Amino acid sequence: MLDLFNVTSDCEEELHGLLDGMEARAGGQVYVSCFGRTIDDEDVVALNFANELGNRGCSSFAAWGTMTPGGRTIVARNDDNLASSSLLGIPQYIRIHIPPAGSGRCAFVSVQYPGVIGFYQGMNTDGVTITRDGGNSQLDPTISSGFYSSMLTLHEALGVAHTGTAFDDVEAILKARPIPNSSIVIVAVPHAGQGPSSVALEWDAHLATDGGVTRREPSSLHSYLIATNHFRARQTEIDCWRYSLLSDRMAEIAQSSGMLLFDTDEAWGLLRQVALGPPHCADPSIVFEPDRGLLHIAFSRDSQAAPFCSPMTVDVTGISP
Repeated sequence: MLDLFNVTSDCEEELHGLLDGMEARAGGQVYVSCFGRTIDDEDVVALNFANELGNRGCSSFAAWGTMTPGGRTIVARNDDNLASSSLLGIPQYIRIHIPPAGSGRCAFVSVQYPGVIGFYQGMNTDGVTITRDGGNSQLDPTISSGFYSSMLTLHEALGVAHTGTAFDDVEAILKARPIPNSSIVIVAVPHAGQGPSSVALEWDAHLATDGGVTRREPSSLHSYLIATNHFRARQTEIDCWRYSLLSDRMAEIAQSSGMLLFDTDEAWGLLRQVALGPPHCADPSIVFEPDRGLLHIAFSRDSQAAPFCSPMTVDVTGISP
């Protein structure tokens, strides 16, 4: 399977370093009982490509400007895993990535499983936030090999995305990294006072259409953006009850003339409403405040979906190379 994929040299070096660290901690080669053998670099690379074999159901949404307190950007996401086949029960961890000093790259915080350096949700020290939802592309790939890991690509993109150019920065990385399935990547930045603070990038390996990535921006009348698991710019929209519920509530807030606001409490309430039930379980759920450099992260506990569990707060502003 790995013959179909590419790994950038930076990611390859970091994955090798991850295995070196595991072996140093273990005092030698790492034996994995379920494999019945020790693991090597290829195993670590394969783990970081594992999620390319399928899609999960997720919901992401953002609001800013007149929709939110002080106009600040707020982003929320449920990572809805299939409980029967996910890694539920294996502790996830909050990962702090600090690049080499002088590299020009941003430090960032993400959430993932042990052994995985890629992610589907994270924020860097510029306040750039990236989340990823599985897509439903009906476009056939125009390549049969040379794919990349979506998780590793987002790891790469968040390190180089800066506030004023984040949408272009991330889109350029995605266009250079076709993936075997399809994804919707939501990029959000601190609110600059005008223009959208979030866009959705619909991404697959049909390179004949927009180079593999189509940008969806909110209407000029809307200060919010919603994504579930369906392309809405790259192909014909289809119905989704989560998208409809979120859209109706966002429209209600937008039309309330300031009587209603999308704050972090509202975000958690909506995450609870759109969390998928069995056989799925949301884990983790995160509310981001890019303007303040804060992530509020809740993990599933005792099979209870993450948005119903108490979150912890991480401040990225003090992290630096």
